Parts: sequence; structure tokens; C-alpha cells
Amino acid sequence: MDEFTKMISGDWYLASGNKKLAKKWLHAKKLCEQLNQTSLIEEEQRQHILEELLQQNLIDTTILGPFMVDYGVNITIGAHCFVNHNCYFMDDGLITIGDNVLFGPQVTLATPEHPLTSAARNLKIETGKPITIGDNCWFGANVTVLSGVSIGSGCVIGAGAVVVHDLPDNSLAYGVPAVVQRQIDQQSEQDLVDEFE
Repeated sequence: MDEFTKMISGDWYLASGNKKLAKKWLHAKKLCEQLNQTSLIEEEQRQHILEELLQQNLIDTTILGPFMVDYGVNITIGAHCFVNHNCYFMDDGLITIGDNVLFGPQVTLATPEHPLTSAARNLKIETGKPITIGDNCWFGANVTVLSGVSIGSGCVIGAGAVVVHDLPDNSLAYGVPAVVQRQIDQQSEQDLVDEFE
């Protein structure tokens, strides 16, 4: 099994010194650099770069720069999403994002894990655990989601939170580490929805 396959399978893999992996990483960084130097009014060019980076057709999804990924190809993002400035999706593991998800500025999705002991870390090995995000979520500024976390649909994550555990659907969570404060009643603002539909 090659290092890329090990990586996306969640196995330990050699994170540096592998030419094939380094080539994929550098290609993604080059595309991010191009994206981040492209004006917001150059919509067609930005869309082209993003679709090459993420290897998918984006449907009514806006990603503002600076934006950074590690590989890009390990990210699946749904329709009608919004990614604000300075977000970093570290896709050493798989990242799956549903529809209608909003990311505030400086959100980090961090799939990598490193060994705890220095001897193992010095071998330059790591692993990546998937992050899964359901539909209709909102992430405040400076939220960090750690490896292996699943976030249910309809969740709101308060600014500055660090999400280390799975969150059920319709959770309002914040804090370090993030704790569910209450469940969100999705019908509570129906009058507001009706006014603007």
C-alpha cells in the first residue's frame, strides 16, 4: 500500500520523504497560492482553480482567500456553502462537508494526528482521521475541529471553540473543549424564515 493510500485509510504513514506524496502536496499548495492571488471579481478563474484543487464541481459555494488545504482531493464539500477568509482545511484525512454549511474566518479542520512520543514523531510518521460535517451547520470565527470528529446536521459552533468530540444534530456548542449547551429548535425562528423566503 502506498503512503497516500495509507493516509486516506487512516493508517500510519510516512508524512515526509515520499516523492509521490510530496508532489500531491506541492500541487495543492501551488493551486492555493494561485487562488489566493486571484481577485474576487475574477469569478470564473477562481472557480476553475477551486474545482481543480478539490476535484469536484462546486454548486453555489463561495470560498474566500486566503484559503489553504494540504491536498484538496480529500475534501468533499456540498452545495450552497460559504468559507470565510483564512480557513485551513488540513485534509490528510478525509473531510466531508454537507450542504448549506457556513464557516466563519480562521476556521481550522485538522485531521492529522502525530505520535505522542518524541522518538515516534522523529520518524516523521502521522495518521489522519476523518472529519464529517452534516448539512446546515454554522461555525463561528476561530473554531478548530480536531481529527475523527463527526458533527451532526443543524449544529452551531460558537467562536473560538475547539471541537474534540462528536456532536449530535442541532447542537449549540462552544468552549474549549466545546460542550453542547443546548439543542436548537429548528422551528423557533419560522416567522423570520417566512418573512424572507
